[in-house]
Amino acid sequence: MNNFDDFKHRVQIYTDSADSPYVSHLFKQCNDTIFSHAPHMQAISPPSTADIALRIKEVCADSISWRYIYNLLEDTVQDQHNGYGVSKPVIFHYVSNMIIALLVYRRHNKTLSEDILLRLMSKLNIQHPILRAAMEMLAEESLRRCYVPYTMVERTRT
Repeated sequence: MNNFDDFKHRVQIYTDSADSPYVSHLFKQCNDTIFSHAPHMQAISPPSTADIALRIKEVCADSISWRYIYNLLEDTVQDQHNGYGVSKPVIFHYVSNMIIALLVYRRHNKTLSEDILLRLMSKLNIQHPILRAAMEMLAEESLRRCYVPYTMVERTRT
């Protein structure tokens, strides 16, 4: 369960760090972290949002370790909102939007506006160590899957 070990390590690092950077700085840190784990991919030209959205759905429902990380993220969000008005489909919608925002934060010398970032943060506070670690890891895996070449078997199915 290498994913889980990496997840626990990141949660510990984010728990130990006392700084709470500005929203744009936090998004830049997350974006840098995500793309540093995928050096052959470029932060300035990530895949399309539609492709990223499909990969996010795959990752969150994939192996036991990815589902565990996603379920922990889901539980944390429900705890933060005291379970009020936050259904699992709504949480997945928030998570997908946040991951897409993290991946496309910086593209072609432009960044997302502070207004958009604040609206996203009102739904999911990624300053929370568990949420930040989970979002980054799910984003990294989704990004990796966007770049994985199709095998011959997959090509013949389409």
